[in-house]
Amino acid sequence: MTWFHESSLQSRVSFGLLAFLFLSLLIPWDDVSRFFFFAVSAPLSLVYLYKQGIPKEFESLPVKVIITIVCYLSLRSFFSDSPFGESFRRFRWGVEILLFLLCFILAFREWMSKARFYGTLFAVMAGFAAISVIGKLLIAGEMPDRIFGFGFLEHPIRGSSTLLIIWSFGAVMLLTSYRLPPRPIHYGILLVSGLFVLAFVFLSKSRGPMLSGVLVFLFYLSFILVQSRIDKKRAVVACSFLISLVVTLLLLGLGEWIYEVVTERGGSYRLGIWAAVVASLPEYWLFGVGEAVQFVDTVPGEELRQKYGISFEHTHNLFLQTLLHGGILAFCLLLFLLGLLTQKICLSQVKGVRERLAVITLLGLTVLLNLTDTVRLLSSPTPDWVIFWMPVFFCSMYVWPHTEDAQQGTRPQ
Repeated sequence: MTWFHESSLQSRVSFGLLAFLFLSLLIPWDDVSRFFFFAVSAPLSLVYLYKQGIPKEFESLPVKVIITIVCYLSLRSFFSDSPFGESFRRFRWGVEILLFLLCFILAFREWMSKARFYGTLFAVMAGFAAISVIGKLLIAGEMPDRIFGFGFLEHPIRGSSTLLIIWSFGAVMLLTSYRLPPRPIHYGILLVSGLFVLAFVFLSKSRGPMLSGVLVFLFYLSFILVQSRIDKKRAVVACSFLISLVVTLLLLGLGEWIYEVVTERGGSYRLGIWAAVVASLPEYWLFGVGEAVQFVDTVPGEELRQKYGISFEHTHNLFLQTLLHGGILAFCLLLFLLGLLTQKICLSQVKGVRERLAVITLLGLTVLLNLTDTVRLLSSPTPDWVIFWMPVFFCSMYVWPHTEDAQQGTRPQ
């Protein structure tokens, strides 16, 4: 096998992408983690493009819609009142996202060919990142009011959302690995890492991720217990442990603590922000204000600053943010993309029930996490790539008709 053999290129692109993600969770130096994307994965994916041509996955409708959204938003910036430099910056980000899509497609092939290994790796990645932050703070004796870490974890809400998505990647891969079915030890790793991630999420006091995390953890746990090959005795032991853990935490005051977390910050201005964005629709609904325009410089942003005396950076809702910056076309394309993925996942005649449920749960988690936070669709390598683009790319690849070629084996229907 040579360096430029197709499978060899895919494995090296996968390595660069995984190194980029893992280091983005652990270290504060963006240049180090981004090196593996810009200097490893991206160039190798372009070499693949030169030698093998455009991957066939680009023929799928979801991928075409993704490219349309990115191109529209990237070019729309040039037709706004923003300086050319800022507009060009958004255009560059759009190019980077399309490069990320190309890298992801090649890496996805590698991941699905060894789903059990990479599923476990994603679960370990998320769990290790969570426990490293918690452990470091415990050892230092400096537990802050809201926990946060380095890199993609430097913000409580976006950090929690990032870990939930990465852990969910591991869950989906393990639950859909048919060529080499997971053993109980792999499910054990998934559940333990999930508990570490949930601990991080709760200590971050981020209410959206807290609700989303509990729901997705319970969904994936039910999939494991109902459709996996874990025998009844192990299932009873696992359930008994989790129930005992929850009861113990409730007796120690977890319920009261959660109530305080949920109520102490009120609505965090969310309803006021959303109302202001909707009320000012006549100002921008057709084409939007452009990606390069900062929220504080928009009509709703200025109204909110005068009303609350605070400058808000974004709308705290990806859908309203897309409507604000891209207008009705970008908004409808986004809804069409999510609806298309939902329809293709649910109505697939190739995928088994467990596979469809696992993937639709990942898509549902993505929507939930983006309802109350995240920033915008165009960005440099940031948590937004993980919180929105990665799961959308993942779901788009899973509904591609030829995905089953990498996942040979018996698929339960």
